[in-house]
Amino acid sequence: MRRRTEFMKSNMEDLAQGQPVSVRVHMTTEQQSLQLAKLEAFSRFLPDGDVREERVICYHLLLDDIERQIDQNLNYFRIQDQLLTEKDETRFCCGRVFRTKLEGALNVLTALHRTNSLSF
Repeated sequence: MRRRTEFMKSNMEDLAQGQPVSVRVHMTTEQQSLQLAKLEAFSRFLPDGDVREERVICYHLLLDDIERQIDQNLNYFRIQDQLLTEKDETRFCCGRVFRTKLEGALNVLTALHRTNSLSF
């Protein structure tokens, strides 16, 4: 987990510096619709309040699926390990932070899809 966290920090720094991103597509229209549908469904069934680490992991797996299909780094939309806090031996992410990252990913991917900049 530590290695992945360091990798994510590095990639987020690259994004923050405004480095250009090229997008190559490997998904069919059907695959694209399926990936967006999965992410949208996931966003609709979130519990109120803080989000358990298990849901954060599921969210990251959804992003992994999309990243495998496109040549795009989505680490900016991931929840950094340091944002998880522990309560009664269970790790949580602040619900507001989680929903902001998730909605950001959905908005970007949907907008890119609609403008045909990304046919993932």
